[in-house]
Parts: sequence; C-alpha cells; structure tokens
Amino acid sequence: MENKYRHTYTTVSSINYHFVFCPRYRRKILLIPNVEERFKELVKMKCKELEIEIIAMESDKDHSHMFLNCLPILSPSDLMQQIKGYNYQKCLAYGQEVILFQPQEMYAAKQSKSM
Repeated sequence: MENKYRHTYTTVSSINYHFVFCPRYRRKILLIPNVEERFKELVKMKCKELEIEIIAMESDKDHSHMFLNCLPILSPSDLMQQIKGYNYQKCLAYGQEVILFQPQEMYAAKQSKSM
C-alpha cells in the first residue's frame, strides 16, 4: 500500500484509524435485509462531508470494521462521535426504525432519570 500524504495549508499528514464497533446490545441487526447497505451509504455520506477517506469498510452480523484516513483536526473520539451521531442511528428497514446506536446525550438523560 502506497503512503498517501494529505496536505493542508499548514500540515502534511497520514493518519489512519481502524475502528470496530457494535450495535447496542450486540444485536444481529446487520442481518436484516437492506440495513447493512443503508448503514454503509449513510457512513459514506458523513465521511464525504467530513473529508474522511474510507480505505475499507466491512460489516458482520453484529459488528462493523472501518479503516479510515482523516486529517488531524479530528481526534478518534470526535471522529466516531460525528459518524455515530449522524443519521444512521435510525436506519430504515421495511419502514420500521432500527436503533443502531444510542447517542451519548440520550444515554446520560436516561441515567439521570433512573437515579
């Protein structure tokens, strides 16, 4: 694999991240027809918006692998927050909402109500 350097006005970088993440409760939702395709489509749209290059992206029944090249303006946690917090927390499969990931704000709100 050839090293590709990304140039901006003040930086030259080559940052690659490998992310592995799971749907909530490790549900096998990526086996549902059209969910995996919709998931990949939405990730590609968000990565294009953030100027992130997708080197590889594969999904199994209960997890997903992404190998991304990005600029140094986003930390790994910010990068995943942007991607997971995007529209794909609700993928449409047969007209029903399938919750893939729970945004951190919703999780914190539920925790504070239960205490």
